[in-house]
Amino acid sequence: MYSRFVQWQEEGLFDAILKELSEEADFQDMSIDSSTVKAHQASAGAKKGL
Repeated sequence: MYSRFVQWQEEGLFDAILKELSEEADFQDMSIDSSTVKAHQASAGAKKGL
């Protein structure tokens, strides 16, 4: 499996996939799900050093 991955990487397959997908991307209605974005406690005003 690793040798196949290396071969694809050397051939530029992943770059080609990323390029193709990014050209088709429509970021008009893009949002970030807050349940997956965690902030540090201090960023919410919590006391530091607890």
